[in-house]
Amino acid sequence: MKARSSIPQSVKEFQSYLAELYGQVNKKRSSDYLYGYLSRSVAYLGKNLAQNKVDEQHFMRALSWLFSIANYYECDLQKCLFSRFPAICPYCLTGSCICFKTKKQPVDFIPAYKASKERSDRFNVFTNTNRDWSLSSAASTLAKIYPNNEIIWHHAGPWYLVAKMQEEVGELHEAISKFASGEKSISAIEEELADTFAWILSAWNIAFPSRSLDDAMVDYYYQDCPVCTKFPCSCIDRADRAAELIDPRVLERIRSSLEELEWALPAASESISQLRQSVAAAAADQSEPTTLHALRETKGALTKIREGISATDDVAKRSVSIIDSIHKMIEMLPWS
Repeated sequence: MKARSSIPQSVKEFQSYLAELYGQVNKKRSSDYLYGYLSRSVAYLGKNLAQNKVDEQHFMRALSWLFSIANYYECDLQKCLFSRFPAICPYCLTGSCICFKTKKQPVDFIPAYKASKERSDRFNVFTNTNRDWSLSSAASTLAKIYPNNEIIWHHAGPWYLVAKMQEEVGELHEAISKFASGEKSISAIEEELADTFAWILSAWNIAFPSRSLDDAMVDYYYQDCPVCTKFPCSCIDRADRAAELIDPRVLERIRSSLEELEWALPAASESISQLRQSVAAAAADQSEPTTLHALRETKGALTKIREGISATDDVAKRSVSIIDSIHKMIEMLPWS
């Protein structure tokens, strides 16, 4: 974050930084453009959570587009989140949610208007007593309110949480549409921003319990815009780096490495040549079934070739190095 004299310490400060970084380019874009990228980022986050392949950048992209939408509608995401979740569940009004018992009703019956006042009072108390407004603190607060999320995750996998993230993104779109048509006020968008934010934070806290979300965000934006590395961002439309679809450039690198391996191991030339042709066909076709077939074929065949290398000379070492690098490339691919 070269353009900042100090590192953001709160949700509000991160939102302010991203407003400075992307505000000029996002002013020229529509809310549908920003929402489309949020939807894509959350979908990829959910997919990688489900496949146990998630990394920090999946969260950073989802959060970044959520902040962008909040900035577009001039919503204070920190206030949205904590007014919705002031250290209590907004439904059962307890510090550790028991909605499964109360069916999303207050644990002690009170009229709806009093429940609304209770939430408002608790937010005022939270605002006056809380000293840590960081992303990590927000994630920890939600973990205390909803400990069952982690229990469900560890016993049944992340599917429930992934589904809830997708549901909230859908409801956010409805709120945006209803606001545009005049049927809903900005509060509907604020509420759905808070819910979407909460589920992403909950997923982070379970997926990376010992990592600081604030540090991850700072690392992601250490060079300012992670694509153009400028402040403010000067990216053209659709200049993102996310790549969950088949990227023929990566397949070409694998094909080139196979060509190098074929030269180093003439005894295995026939089988390596076949692998080369399969990867080249996948690059030309850019079809997921063809690509998956080619990559699994390559991975299996190279494993057998590596097991058969018994020599310890420089050529053998180089061959093993090439095979290991190809394996690593394949393992890193989100679509492998």
